[in-house]
Order: sequence, then C-alpha cells, then structure tokens
Amino acid sequence: MYSIVATQPGDISVLQKKEFEISEILPNQVLIKNHSIGVNFIDIYFRKGLYPWPQENNLVLGSEGAGIIEAVGSDVVNLRVGDRVAYAQANNAYATHRILDANLVVRVPDAISFDQAAAAMLKELTHDAGCFSLVDCLPRLNWKVVKYGTSCNALQPFNTNIFHFESGSLNRQSNY
Repeated sequence: MYSIVATQPGDISVLQKKEFEISEILPNQVLIKNHSIGVNFIDIYFRKGLYPWPQENNLVLGSEGAGIIEAVGSDVVNLRVGDRVAYAQANNAYATHRILDANLVVRVPDAISFDQAAAAMLKELTHDAGCFSLVDCLPRLNWKVVKYGTSCNALQPFNTNIFHFESGSLNRQSNY
C-alpha cells in the first residue's frame, strides 16, 4: 500500500510516493480501497503551505475518494465488505487505502462511477450547506425555498432566483 505524501510545503516536487502499513481498524471503522480520489484546489493550497498544515511534514493530501470496503470493524452494522462507498474527509485521500469511521462514508449506487462519486462529494456538501443556509435565512426575507433533486431555488413572487454553487462560491441569477 502507498500514499502520495507532501514532504514539506512547496511545488509538485515535494510530492513523493511512500509505502505504508495499515493499522488495525477500530470497532467503528471501515477500511476502504480507493478506486478514485477527488483533486481540489484546497489540496494545492495545503501543498503550497497557503493553509496551515495539521502536522509538520509528510502530509497526505486529498479530501474525497470512492472505493470498495475491504474490512469493517466489529461494531459496524450498516456497511459490509464489498460495498461501494464514497467519502469527504479532510486529508489522507491520496492513498491506495484509507481507514475512516463508518458514519463518514456513504454507499454509492452502481449507476454512479467511482470517478463521479469521488469528484462529487465536496461539491455536493458545498451545495447542500449553501441550501441549508438559504433555507434558514430566506424565510426571514419572505422568500420561499424549494429544494428538489440536487438543485436549490429561492422563489420570490413574480421572480425566479436560481442559486448556483460552485467550488465554494455562490452565484445568484435573478429573472432567469
């Protein structure tokens, strides 16, 4: 097993492939063999040192991934070996395997590829966080919020407002 490690803040030359051993998983954890990982700007920001590192060196970047569960802890009841799953959890995704608490992973339907699942996790969480924020604040403005599927629209009388979430930013278009 290996991971891609940033040995220190810097450009891409600080990235190295390093072998590692999997530790024993805890009763509430699962071991995931990554099939795809998401690459995000925040990974570059961490690598360059623009964001503080959570450790001094040898940081494994990456926040989202998708793969197959290879082992489950004794207390895990909702997931099984062989399940297709995805996750979004800070750092450590640039690796062949990852151990996570079972409550931090979601099942992935067969119709969604590992690439799609890994690429979508942070984007969907950003989208949902924005929608939930809108759900909380827009009624105070007498706006009605409608959430359906994967879209979130705020409706005002005689005016449709579409909110578009992308890469952590929020764009609003009125009278669309």
